[in-house]
Amino acid sequence: MSHEYAHVYSRHVQKGTQRQYAIIGSALALGAAGAGGGRERTRDPVPVRPPVARRGAGQLVGTTFTRGDEAQADEFGFYFYTHAGWDPQLFGRFFQLMIDKGYDKALAFLSDHPTLASRVQAAKERASKLGPDADRWRRPPVASASQFRDLQDRAARLSKSLPDDKSLAKTQNCWAALRESCLTPAIQADQLDAQKRLQRTWKSRSGGNARPMSRTPTDDW
Repeated sequence: MSHEYAHVYSRHVQKGTQRQYAIIGSALALGAAGAGGGRERTRDPVPVRPPVARRGAGQLVGTTFTRGDEAQADEFGFYFYTHAGWDPQLFGRFFQLMIDKGYDKALAFLSDHPTLASRVQAAKERASKLGPDADRWRRPPVASASQFRDLQDRAARLSKSLPDDKSLAKTQNCWAALRESCLTPAIQADQLDAQKRLQRTWKSRSGGNARPMSRTPTDDW
């Protein structure tokens, strides 16, 4: 979470958008130049180069954060993490667990993230440089081991009383049968389908005596 917050703090989304606009502008300019050159050489009204430029631009536009953005998010994220009172040693442990699960197989020069191994090493170096003042930031765990087990047991008990997939599907069907807009009386096709499904359900449960649904399903409830 601290890493993701660091992306927000560093305005990486906005910077990525600006990069994308620059790439699109360059690609359009290149495409226009290629179209003119292609027509002159081939006398063909169909431009030759723009599709290639558009494909290249599309691939580049898909990259939001750079490797530098990710490294900076780790740096600031570590600062937020430790100043919030969390154990500095555990920041790097997260990346180590990902390595242990086999997630560090991509080639470094093809990835928009630093390698997990380098992120572990960077986290260890930052932790070693914190100094004695870092002890003032430490906070006790949110829950002890026994408290955490109690929370797990409670979650398991509550899950038995929560809606299952079938009951959720029925609820979603009821919502779909409602009017989709309070600004227009238009009835959508998916709304009609949901109303028909509810009507068939009511008819089967009432022995065929269910009356037709009105324009607003809530009137029948």
